[in-house]
Amino acid sequence: MTQHVSILVTGAPLAARCTDVAAALIDDGWTTSIAATHAALPWIAADDVATVTGSPLRVPYRDPSSPSAKDPDAVVVCPATFNTVNKAAVGIADTYVHSMLCEAIGSGTPTVIVPMAKHSLWNHPAWASHLERLVAAGVAFVDARTGAPEPTPVYSGTSAQITTSFDPHWIVTALTGRMSS
Repeated sequence: MTQHVSILVTGAPLAARCTDVAAALIDDGWTTSIAATHAALPWIAADDVATVTGSPLRVPYRDPSSPSAKDPDAVVVCPATFNTVNKAAVGIADTYVHSMLCEAIGSGTPTVIVPMAKHSLWNHPAWASHLERLVAAGVAFVDARTGAPEPTPVYSGTSAQITTSFDPHWIVTALTGRMSS
């Protein structure tokens, strides 16, 4: 049976690569779906999401008359903003994307997060402890610039370069590691 990964996309420039992430995961044998926050929408071509994944881009909670989606086998958050990482660390589930992320963490679903937070936010006193809390909960991280498992800040003015050079296979590698552990 094919495993399914939910790709969660939040409002940072790397959101433009969400269909590339989906395509890399599909090439690796996964089925995928993409859900996004409203803040991510300016970077996403919704028609491309449906073409690549076979399902429409999901933003709001489902209508109560619609059936619930099957729980994913894994979750990828790419990119994850400062706001999203902090919400996940303290369990704030106030959007569809954040609810899915909190559920994944709470249920022990393999989760990979690609933070994209600028340097000035990286130095916020809550940030380091929130990253540590998520690692303790079993979350794996991928650096947006290098693919390394230890994320680093994004410096202002480098988002276009990071978005262009980001390799979606870094996520495939990280997720494969999460699924085998």
